Amino acid sequence: MSVDQLLQELSIRIYEEPLAATRHESDYPNLSNPLHISVLLIDCDTEINMNGMLGFLENSSGQHLGKTVEALELIGSHKSAEVLRSVQECMGSHHVTWERLREDFEGHEAFEVTSFSELHGNALRDFADEIGNRFSEFDLFNTLYSLEDAYSLLVKHLELISWKLNDEVSKRSA
Repeated sequence: MSVDQLLQELSIRIYEEPLAATRHESDYPNLSNPLHISVLLIDCDTEINMNGMLGFLENSSGQHLGKTVEALELIGSHKSAEVLRSVQECMGSHHVTWERLREDFEGHEAFEVTSFSELHGNALRDFADEIGNRFSEFDLFNTLYSLEDAYSLLVKHLELISWKLNDEVSKRSA
């Protein structure tokens, strides 16, 4: 199986057990682990495509924004890393943390459908507007809209260490 085929398969299977447990490992995300890098970047891409940048930031995958930037740098996706670094700066300028975003979920049901403004109120309106205005077009893996082909860079990175990725996936799927 090629690395591309493996990533396509992982993009589905990482949300099912036993691979879903990867995110709960004590060292996750460990950037020396190719499975962790794959899960981290697939999660980022999936969340941004499904819920936009704000949804990514307030979701569990947003907790790892700093490591996501590091992973992008590691695979050579410098332009995408710079965009997410700018998102971090935006969060800092508005005094927004992942923990702050998550605390507004208290008292809400799992899978409850709500908007960012309904959930966070007016307190984060300026932050939400800036994120929407500056980063709404960002798309990590879609080569038509992304700044660079981050997916191909991930594939190339993993091809160099494919034996290690295959070993990790095999251990967890056994």
